[in-house]
Amino acid sequence: MNAIGRVSALSLAALALIPGAVQGQAGYVHGITGNVRMQNGSGAAVAAKAGDTFVQGTTFDTSANGRVVIKFEDGQLAALQPNTTVRINRYAYDPRNVRSGASDVSLVKGTSRMVTGVIGSTNREALRLAAGTFRIHVRGTDVTLLAGPTADTRTQTVAVNLGSVLLESGHGSLYVGTGQFVTMPTGDIPLPAAPVTIAPAAVQAAVNSLAAISLPINTPVVVASAARAAAADAQAEIATAAAAADPGNLRLRGEAQAAQSAAADATRTATNQAALAYKVAILAGYLPPTPPAFSSPTQQAFAAALPEPTLPNLGCTGSPC
Repeated sequence: MNAIGRVSALSLAALALIPGAVQGQAGYVHGITGNVRMQNGSGAAVAAKAGDTFVQGTTFDTSANGRVVIKFEDGQLAALQPNTTVRINRYAYDPRNVRSGASDVSLVKGTSRMVTGVIGSTNREALRLAAGTFRIHVRGTDVTLLAGPTADTRTQTVAVNLGSVLLESGHGSLYVGTGQFVTMPTGDIPLPAAPVTIAPAAVQAAVNSLAAISLPINTPVVVASAARAAAADAQAEIATAAAAADPGNLRLRGEAQAAQSAAADATRTATNQAALAYKVAILAGYLPPTPPAFSSPTQQAFAAALPEPTLPNLGCTGSPC
């Protein structure tokens, strides 16, 4: 076995030793505000919370005050605005065989931002998005999607933040590039692609609102550890807010400090395991995706130079996982 083969075999073996590295979960809830319902497969809908995991077949529904960011194992991201329904029709990802992955996600109604991960960058034909009656073939893409019916429209719209898409409808196909949008009334012919700067106010508002959301980087994760980190971070925020509201309460202050420490530990572990998952995917032939169009400098730096995993203690310092 050559040197690359030995490194690959070592990395695969190390990934297999990570608790929860292979459990069939498609992804996890990275962040959430307001009321969001999640229905995993054929089960009953439940209130979603940070750190929840989901499988293929899951549907997310946001209420009038609900917003949620979900992250898939391969790094794919979806940010949902209020009054939005998104369904994960199909999802499969194997970090040891990245070209076998597949993803099919539908925006049933509402507004969402979708950012591709490993599957979209490595095997474009294996990733499908839909918005209303639009079928979307991506090209390493960060897009904002709108689909009726809503209070003021029965149209579907795609705005490309970064990359490009090929739209398909019953009236043919249409190419849309970075900074462009296309809209189509339900059952009608798509309008020509045009700059987002001249889009209707509702489209520009959706693009700008979703651009302001802080997204994690779109690189692979180990779902179980990333989910634990998201849950711990949410608990730390709650405990810190409680302590701040009653600064003289020593018990609340101690609970906040403990929660913050637990969140930091969980984030270090998740970041380290994400770095290992990234390395395994690279060795398996994965093509790194382009970071989200509006990602922070910290996120971009993390994508450019992920930390080397420290396997003895699965701990490292680094950026968001």
